[in-house]
Amino acid sequence: MIIENQSFGAAIGTFMVFSALFGGIAALMTVFLGPGAVGSGMTELMAYLNGINYPKFFGYRTLFVKIFALSFAVAAGLCVGKEGPLAHIGAIIGHCVVYLPIAGIQ
Repeated sequence: MIIENQSFGAAIGTFMVFSALFGGIAALMTVFLGPGAVGSGMTELMAYLNGINYPKFFGYRTLFVKIFALSFAVAAGLCVGKEGPLAHIGAIIGHCVVYLPIAGIQ
């Protein structure tokens, strides 16, 4: 409908509303559901590899929040790097796979 009417103002307004909505969802998810998912995760990952204990850095909840908040932030058009968060996501998946209960293996 916006394209048919060629309303530039409505198109910009729609873009701004969706950007604010997706950015707000990403921010609220990160603040309230998974504070361990804040930032790229690269500095925390390097600190963990150097022996620093970082609580709630590896977990299913952090993985869920990291994946969906990153998706919403990219959809909002925010300038977020995707490489650092993807390294954090990979580290969480690797950590969770190591602790999967597999019958006969301890």
